[in-house]
Amino acid sequence: MSDSEQTTTQVKPHKLTLMQERFVEAYLGVARGIAADACRHAGYKGNVNTLAVQGNANLKKPYIKAEIERRKAQIAEAEGIDVAWCLRQAMLRYQACTQEREDGRSAIDEPSARAYLDQINRMTGAYEADNRQRQTQLGMVIM
Repeated sequence: MSDSEQTTTQVKPHKLTLMQERFVEAYLGVARGIAADACRHAGYKGNVNTLAVQGNANLKKPYIKAEIERRKAQIAEAEGIDVAWCLRQAMLRYQACTQEREDGRSAIDEPSARAYLDQINRMTGAYEADNRQRQTQLGMVIM
């Protein structure tokens, strides 16, 4: 089954275990999307490697993935977060990273500015056009 088929296929309702429920809560909360940390906060036992493997396994389970996506959608709706909001936030942060200080000295935070610019490019589809162009050029080279 391809990735596009998997994303459109409905996941059968599945009751999460208490540990899985805690994992989802931690993943979306205190762990900030880091699966190994979410496992640790949820109460899974083991060293860092064991927790990373368990976290990765949890994220591959369709019913856990579906619950994470469902809750993300709830949070986004409740907070009024959409693509336009995300783009505005990334632009504001990029601008803050590239402003000069009042004394005229540069205060540019280049790594952060690049990261925000990368987010902006992804959200606006700038990379998709570039990828299509590269595929066309690659096709010409192969022929």
